[in-house]
Amino acid sequence: MPAIWLTATVASIVAVTWLLLRSGAANPESHAERRVPLEVPVHLRLGESELEVMSADISKGGMRLRLDALASIGQPMELQFALPGQRPCLMYAVVRWLGKGQAGVLFDRANEQISMIESWIDSHYPAVSKH
Repeated sequence: MPAIWLTATVASIVAVTWLLLRSGAANPESHAERRVPLEVPVHLRLGESELEVMSADISKGGMRLRLDALASIGQPMELQFALPGQRPCLMYAVVRWLGKGQAGVLFDRANEQISMIESWIDSHYPAVSKH
């Protein structure tokens, strides 16, 4: 039984590392000045748990969530939310940082719906897109 646990753990670490690298997490560019306020309900699947949380802001690379649940840096998750005036989207993400009552998540850049987020930010916050 311990060998199965070890194999599953190693596979999870490899998957998360691959997702972080594919998502551009290796790019040290800060998203801080590119964040825009966004408070929308977010349906979150985190491990075996499903939660309803609120977003705090969004960028082209990720989202800050109001999250009191237990999460771990590097933990994969599914997010379902709708930008104002848009249809709901399903995004895969990884927990990038944790703070008191909040978490920053990094979107999977390979998701086709990332272009909808980028277009929404460009059209609603053009000054942000010029940075």
